[in-house]
Amino acid sequence: MKKYEEFINALQYVDQGDNKSAYDKLTELINDNLELENKTLYYDALYARASLDIANLNLHIDDSIEDLKILIANRTRYVKESYSLATLVYDHLEMPDEVIEYGTKALELDAPFTSEIAYALAKAYASRGTKSSYLEALKYIDTCINNADEELNNVADFLICKTDILISLSLTDQALSLIDEMMAKHGASETLYYLKSRAYYCKYDEDPVANKEYLDIAIDNLKICLQYDEKDLLAISLLVELYTIKKDKDRAFELIDKLDDGNHTEYIVLEKAKFYDEVGEYEEGRDLVLSFDKYQDNWKLVYTLGVFNKKLNNLEEARKYYKQALEMSHENFIASDIIDINIELNDELDSNAMLLKLAKENPEGVIFYQLAENSFRLGTPIKKVLNYYDKAHELGYLTDIEYIDVLSDYEKPDKTITKIIKKYDRKKTYPLLPVWCKKKMAVRYLYGENGIKQNIKKAIIKLFECRQEMPTNTCVNAILGRGFELKKNFSLAHKMYDMAYQLIEQETKPSCDCAYSYYAHSLIEGVGVKQDVEEAKSIILKAVQKFKKFICSHTAYYYAYFALQGDEKFDISKAYELLSFDYPFVRFDISRIVYLTKLEEKLRIRSKKLNNLLADGKDVYDKKEWKYYRKAITEDCPKPYWRNI
Repeated sequence: MKKYEEFINALQYVDQGDNKSAYDKLTELINDNLELENKTLYYDALYARASLDIANLNLHIDDSIEDLKILIANRTRYVKESYSLATLVYDHLEMPDEVIEYGTKALELDAPFTSEIAYALAKAYASRGTKSSYLEALKYIDTCINNADEELNNVADFLICKTDILISLSLTDQALSLIDEMMAKHGASETLYYLKSRAYYCKYDEDPVANKEYLDIAIDNLKICLQYDEKDLLAISLLVELYTIKKDKDRAFELIDKLDDGNHTEYIVLEKAKFYDEVGEYEEGRDLVLSFDKYQDNWKLVYTLGVFNKKLNNLEEARKYYKQALEMSHENFIASDIIDINIELNDELDSNAMLLKLAKENPEGVIFYQLAENSFRLGTPIKKVLNYYDKAHELGYLTDIEYIDVLSDYEKPDKTITKIIKKYDRKKTYPLLPVWCKKKMAVRYLYGENGIKQNIKKAIIKLFECRQEMPTNTCVNAILGRGFELKKNFSLAHKMYDMAYQLIEQETKPSCDCAYSYYAHSLIEGVGVKQDVEEAKSIILKAVQKFKKFICSHTAYYYAYFALQGDEKFDISKAYELLSFDYPFVRFDISRIVYLTKLEEKLRIRSKKLNNLLADGKDVYDKKEWKYYRKAITEDCPKPYWRNI
């Protein structure tokens, strides 16, 4: 009874406006063995303390979150309220993943603050920046609007958020209509003119030639926006971006100079350098940065010098500046730029040394992920590479499904892996996956991998969804061609193979060569097109020349295929080198074993590599694969087994 009186007395401090004393008294009560003496009162006190801090103090947020987690974990009568409060706190802290975790559960439980929770979820999904996440955000913001209380004056905020999402989805006509409605009902505002400008910019961007006039309309709306506040940084930045498109240096620099208060000269230099970068005047941009006498004190300026030098193809100089910027800033994203340069310089060892050092000094998940990828390129044993992926997952850089997508290529078939894959293939979880995970899921259905039953129709549907998000991605278009080939729609298959090939030919530095080998395959087999083996050969040679040893497995197979035919343009030793290097191959690939066997026969050698691959996969390959193997090794020049391609 005494403890209950203490609880009531603590709450009386709130009535008196003394929130700090109320919090302190509740804490004293909780710490005085309350959990052991009276669990119900203990939970009442935890909820009172957490809600008091969140609503009035904001001094003990971490402790308040822990209080709410205890209330949830113990299934107290405050579960609904705790999910709601946790969502709102995470929204305030700008932690979108946590907002999605707790907010989704709050709405499932019909917890209080429905509109506020849905608003937080809308912002959280929008922050992910993908088409699927914007569509989720739109769903939640409509919930806000439908449940909004006009008296709370929050409808305008919800409508503004919806407009922002519509623009991000390129639904510009809907966005402009909504802006006009808001202007008619609530009056014009700085924010609405800014959004109107963004909408017209988006319309221009859909077709810059046909929609040229929309760029000027976007500029006019930003000028009106700046009449409300001439120092509005967002509006100025967007207006500079629009003048940059028009290559109007004078107007862009005039706006940038408006921001110069004498204390942020580095920012002014950076903004002007950005202009030179966008219009392709790299030497002018580099010279501008070098002319600033304090550029060496600002890592962003040093980094910008790296950017300009890379675009001027001064790779050694670019690497020097990137390394200097990394040392100054400890911003790990710069490591990616250094890795890209080292790939061009064929210096993966330098990347490895840098990443090992970073992993020791600042062990973030992204560093271990890059270490895994780079180690793979160096031919590091797969177990060590997987250890790096493990660490990237453990540190939160890779989600569960992203981690499984890696493991599923290199681990033996496993029921646990299959169970996790199926968990993410459900209606609620699949739409939220990153597009690369969706592509991987589609490939599983295409070939029947990782415990997923083959379903070519479902694979094609999933690939089309991926294509909506990445219409010009060469891998997605090429694999879609393979789907149509398996469905025996050969004309559509060739159309997609050809489209992927045309797209990769337009890329200056493509990241994957599979579009080449898929297209070559269609010419070799005559998939929807007249056979043209000589053209296929030239395409495979082009891929190997461009990507060297970092080619896709099927490119290596076709190179070996033509080498075994005796074509002098395809070297047997080179084919063996490509197939001996682990980089492009999944762990269990029967075609690799076949071609290594045939190449070793030609070279009159027998390697441990081949013996190990055979032993490693003996209990993995299915009957069809073993049937292919037994037949293929008796042939002089077998074709690859296409299931895994």
